Amino acid sequence: MKKIEQETIYHNFVINPSRPRSYINPFSKFLYYAIIFVSPFYKWRSIPGFPSLKIDYVMAFFLAIILMPHILTQKEFFEYIKGNVWKWLLLFTVVALISTLLSPYPHAAWRGFKFIVLICIYVALNLLMLTEQGFKNTLPKVIVISVTIAALTAAIGFFFKIEDWTAPVEVPAGVLAGRGVAVSANNLSLMIVFAFPLMWHWFIYSSRAFSKQMALILMILNFIGLVSTFSRSGFLLFNITLFMLIFQYRHKFFTIRYLGVILSVFFIVIVVVILFIPKSYIERQKSLLLGTRADTSIERRADYIPVALDAFKKHPLIGTGMYTFRIIWTKSERAQKLRIEEREAHNTYLDVLVGTGIIGLTLFFALILQCIKNFSQAIKVFESMNDEETASIIKAYRISFIAILIDFLTYSVIEHNFFVIGIALSAFAVKMAEEAKIINNSMLT
Repeated sequence: MKKIEQETIYHNFVINPSRPRSYINPFSKFLYYAIIFVSPFYKWRSIPGFPSLKIDYVMAFFLAIILMPHILTQKEFFEYIKGNVWKWLLLFTVVALISTLLSPYPHAAWRGFKFIVLICIYVALNLLMLTEQGFKNTLPKVIVISVTIAALTAAIGFFFKIEDWTAPVEVPAGVLAGRGVAVSANNLSLMIVFAFPLMWHWFIYSSRAFSKQMALILMILNFIGLVSTFSRSGFLLFNITLFMLIFQYRHKFFTIRYLGVILSVFFIVIVVVILFIPKSYIERQKSLLLGTRADTSIERRADYIPVALDAFKKHPLIGTGMYTFRIIWTKSERAQKLRIEEREAHNTYLDVLVGTGIIGLTLFFALILQCIKNFSQAIKVFESMNDEETASIIKAYRISFIAILIDFLTYSVIEHNFFVIGIALSAFAVKMAEEAKIINNSMLT
């Protein structure tokens, strides 16, 4: 069977298994991708005159209006949101609800539970709107371009000392780190690292020289943006992610064909490092070697751990409700001594442990493992079919997802948009692989 015929059957079977998705039209697709596109732009998302109203909330509202008639009238509608991640996500949500109902800090607990509900809604929205084309091409480019714009605002803020786009760091003293229009420098660095594997895939599988050059330029711009944030967690995460990429694509790169490309990229990186990395950035990263003696930021993060563990011992099974750690922290001796106000645990896993206990944390880990398993199974299927390009984008998504999981060790943000998108991507990837396997087997018989 000709390749074009295979692709047509594959598209129709996977994307429209029983009837066309009439709700996916140019306007609904625009709203969906626009919601994702504005994610990095924290300072640009507020509607003038209505600071608490975000533009992505408005777009989500209009998208819901489009989807609602289909939800109410089409039985097949729910087939699209099916996925093996739901059993763990819903069980985790139930535990979070119980911990909220029994919480000694109900106000904070209900606020935390709201984020869990939003995670469920956002996963469903992504599964409803994702298509094969979106999964492979549109979504990666939307993420890369939006993150690059945010990275550029951080770099511009740093180099031109724009007050609203920078924030002071403790070490080295007197330095204004770039954060651009993102909510924080650490959050921006996480988004840059998440997007980097997607740029890597873009570079490798672009068929045209111009497209490869564009991907390379985007990687350089994002690297400059990452440096301008002065984020220590971002520095560590970038290096870990780079190692994962090199290992994952070792068979692709370490060949005679790509030797010249590797040397060229290495030379460009050296030039960028020399031109754009200030000595103060190196000094800040060296402070990691001092551990808790580096500055008060790292010292406080070490203080959060015993407070969180003490809270867990008092409520070991289902915790005290999501995001109640900040209340518990203010009541601790350490916080009262330093007169420090509410603080997050700066560790998502600690927040989950305190909020939902050992039961919730176990279910959360089960969800994470299911997502990684989904990506891995999908990669195996597409590699067995010699579809290297599809396997590659799934590898990139998997690395990006793992990068978020690593960053969770230093950042409390279970509701991060890219983490939630990663959950949906894993479910979609394994469904797409299962359908592709069925079609491939039917062609061989």
